[in-house]
Order: sequence, then C-alpha cells, then structure tokens
Amino acid sequence: YEKILPKLIQKSDICWLIAPETGNCLYKLTDLFLKNASIFIGSDLNAIKTTSSKLMTYSVLQNGNITTPKTVSVNKKIPDSKHGWIMKPDDGIGAENCFFIRDRHRLLENTASIKNNNYIIQPYIDGEHMSMSLFIYNEKIQLLSCNKQEIILKKNSIRLKGIYVNEFLTYADEMRELAENIISVISGFSGYIGIDLVRKNNKFYVIDINPRFTTAYAGISTSLGINVTEMILNTFLNNEMPYVSLKDAVPVKLKLQ
Repeated sequence: YEKILPKLIQKSDICWLIAPETGNCLYKLTDLFLKNASIFIGSDLNAIKTTSSKLMTYSVLQNGNITTPKTVSVNKKIPDSKHGWIMKPDDGIGAENCFFIRDRHRLLENTASIKNNNYIIQPYIDGEHMSMSLFIYNEKIQLLSCNKQEIILKKNSIRLKGIYVNEFLTYADEMRELAENIISVISGFSGYIGIDLVRKNNKFYVIDINPRFTTAYAGISTSLGINVTEMILNTFLNNEMPYVSLKDAVPVKLKLQ
C-alpha cells in the first residue's frame, strides 16, 4: 500500500482516514496522509501518538489534573481496587483482548502468563459507563453527543452490548467543559473524536480517548437530524465550523451483537 496509497491520496480532493491505533497503524497511516493529502480530516501525529498509548494518555491527563484511572504496565505493582481490575493492551481498541478480573490472585496469575508486556492494568471503576462524541476544528469544539454505554461483565471479559446516543444530555455542559480541559493538555486533535468515560460520585473518569471513528458515530446524524458527515466535510472544505445544537437531539439506540 505504501506505493499505491500515496498516489490515490494525491488524486483526492479531501481524505478521511479510518484505522485502528493497534500496532501504530493509525499513526503510520496518518503520517502518510499528512504528507500526501490536499485536505486531511484527522488529528496530528502528536495527538495520535499520545492517545494510541493508554500509559501515555494516563501520564498526560494526570499531569493535567484530569481524573483518570491509575494505569500501570503488567510488570509493575498492581494498584489497589475494591471492584476488580481491567487488563488490556496498551494500544488496544474497544473491548478487544480486554479482561475484567475480580480476584487479585487470579490477576497475578494472568500477568505472569502474559508473554507480551504491551498489556496494562487499571482498577475497575464501578460507575455509569458513557462516552462523548466531539467534532474539533482549529481547536474549537462541537459536542455532538452524550452517550450511554451498556457494558456486560461476564466470564472475565468486558463487552459493549449497546450504545444509547444522546441519552445523557443532562451532562452536556459538564462533558463540554471536560473536553475543553482535555484538548488543553493534548494538542493536535482535529475531526471526529470519541472519549469513553465512567461517572462515579459526581465525577467523570476518562477511560479512553479515540482520535478516530467510534461506534456512536453511526447514530449521531439520526439523533441530531442533520448529516454529520456532510457537516464535517463542508467545515474542512470551507474553513468554517457551523454551530451544532443538542437542544432537539433525540436518543438513538445502537444494539451490538
């Protein structure tokens, strides 16, 4: 693809990349697109590099006084937790290869058996699972949706069963403020961004920052009654970001298998 893709990118009026963070795939392809695209919809290499690593994201958010679960490598001391732990790849996406382990002894067994040191451990935050979808352009933020996540914990695994797009509009102002704080400590976000959260004791914990399409995107246009893809494309083509109102947004359920 390194020979063919640049030529296709150069022929295109505008490019929008869909790729996972795993194995530096998103980073490498973003670099390729930035070097060849006339107009590129997506974050820069700094934002991609930071958020592709859960350890790096944790460090930056912690230094910025943004609440996030303690995150350590599998070969480090296990953080305390009353509700169990999450073990997953540092560059993983979604719930892929993500384990929920209640017992410390079993967690120690799992970490000892893992040959790949790319895994991280976080204390499980027992709260409301949610996410927010953002559109960012020239460091300006439009909050597109405040979503409820239906999470299933079963047999040491964690699975996303469904998403209720714009189910949590009551948290819109708080989410918008949190988004502003996040982009103040991680520069270079642009285009669509999805951020996974857990809310507990009236506090948001930032779980994951995804500088790419997330599942919730599939329901945003229906929820808002506008063509979000067209809106984002026109913003980059015309260098003008329209205001998106959540006042008339309706909840949309996305059921996952």
